[in-house]
Amino acid sequence: MRICWYSDLMADFATVWQAANKVVYATTLAAVSTANTRLERHFDPPRYTN
Repeated sequence: MRICWYSDLMADFATVWQAANKVVYATTLAAVSTANTRLERHFDPPRYTN
């Protein structure tokens, strides 16, 4: 694996990851510290199924 290709791939991934909306499900975490991230206390499976 060439280092420059790896670096380009990682940079692309980081850009997409940072722009994505994220959800953290946790009952003990006090807060989230990353951008575009929200904290949910409960996971409700029927909400995400068809």
